[in-house]
Amino acid sequence: MEEKKIAENPPVKPPDLQLPEPLKKSVFNSFIMEVALVQGLSGITAGVFFTGYLCLFGATNKQIGWITSIPLLANFAAPLYSFFIDRSTNKKKLYFKAVLPYRLLWFFAAAIPFLVYFKVVASPLLFFSAIFAIMSLFVTYSSIVWTSWMGALIPWNQRGYYFGRRTYVANFSAVLLTLFGGWYIDKWNSVNPHFGFGSLFALAAVFGIIALVVQKRIPEVPGTGDASSEASVLDIPKKLWEITKNNNFMRLVLFNTTWAFIMGLTGVFMNVFLIREVKMSYKYIAIFSVVTLFTRLLITGFWGKMMDKYGYKPVMLICGRFLGLIPLLMIFVGWNMWFMVPQSIIAGLFWPGMEVGQFNIMFRLTPRNQRALYLAFNTILTSLVAFIGPVCGGYLIDWMGPVNFKLLFLQIGAFQLLFFAGAVLRNLPVFILRKVEEPKEAAEEHVFGVVRSTIVVGLMEGLGAMRNYMLIPVQRAGEFIDQMREKK
Repeated sequence: MEEKKIAENPPVKPPDLQLPEPLKKSVFNSFIMEVALVQGLSGITAGVFFTGYLCLFGATNKQIGWITSIPLLANFAAPLYSFFIDRSTNKKKLYFKAVLPYRLLWFFAAAIPFLVYFKVVASPLLFFSAIFAIMSLFVTYSSIVWTSWMGALIPWNQRGYYFGRRTYVANFSAVLLTLFGGWYIDKWNSVNPHFGFGSLFALAAVFGIIALVVQKRIPEVPGTGDASSEASVLDIPKKLWEITKNNNFMRLVLFNTTWAFIMGLTGVFMNVFLIREVKMSYKYIAIFSVVTLFTRLLITGFWGKMMDKYGYKPVMLICGRFLGLIPLLMIFVGWNMWFMVPQSIIAGLFWPGMEVGQFNIMFRLTPRNQRALYLAFNTILTSLVAFIGPVCGGYLIDWMGPVNFKLLFLQIGAFQLLFFAGAVLRNLPVFILRKVEEPKEAAEEHVFGVVRSTIVVGLMEGLGAMRNYMLIPVQRAGEFIDQMREKK
């Protein structure tokens, strides 16, 4: 949930400023170690394990849709949060005040499966939903503070390097934790699934607290924020309304909202389908997730180069085209689970290009002096529509529940019909995106030709980069041994 995808623009040197000093080695090590630990929380308490946790309590498709949408409703507080955060002169202190309650509340969430097993709690979904709503408010606040804190701390001319290292470490940690979580839940499922999920989520909460201890070593940046600002919170609605006059930006917002709705319509229920309909073990789901993660690691650098050279929009159009195949392939997974292999590879290849492009094009099309407000406007509308998507998906699946027929060798039910609708609808936002005007964008057909002829080379370069990152622990161990020898 927290510290979501961070993408950076190519650094532009601020006028009349000297190049900033790089981070101290101790600060950089804490910056990297913290993300490895926090993945223990965010990696375990999201995705398939979160879906399995809700299924453990017998959640219906409608209930899963409602609960997974709660964090999106919390985003409505983002503009109000931003107003107070911008005025704060101590971002680090503010961050810990927000993030500590959020992480402690995961211990309560971890206790619910035990309480259900011992028949202490009769309505676990209601109990968890209340806790989850409070957590979502805290995490929205802490995420905004974290972005502001890190934006001031990380040197503007080295953000690509620092966040690149952080992203690789986060993904490698996610690979290990996903495999461990899948194996662990499968082991407990045959014994006591309540104890399995309860202990796994408790372990995740412990990881979150340890990550905070490490994060304490990262310093505050003095001189940020303006406590004396005369701006009023009552000015926010008026400023948000003025944004609607920017037609090109509004077309981008329309794309973002449409895309968010269609992703929410089917995305949440892919894991539900694998768990309930296909009855796939968590071990296999974890393995397919790892295929996606590794593919992401290989291709992310390639998409970054393409976007720097040709623009964000053409890359997003190409990736959006292929992402429409994902729900289509899910229809065949019910017949043969190995269709998850191409599905996982396509997700790993094209989601990074869409995500990074979608984040960065916002910066390219918004005025610098009003960027925070433009982003808040987009967040409000996107969150509203994204919230509706999973709810509609849940109601549609339950409404179509009795539908079941055979088409050639495929058994078609409610989930398959929803996935087919999702595959068709994913073409709509791509059509809207074509109407958006991006400065100096290249023609989609030209960029597609370049991608087709160079993507294999990009994957090879990604493999080399992955190898270098995997050698970092070995290099650090060598440095430590050399230091010990020098002391002797």
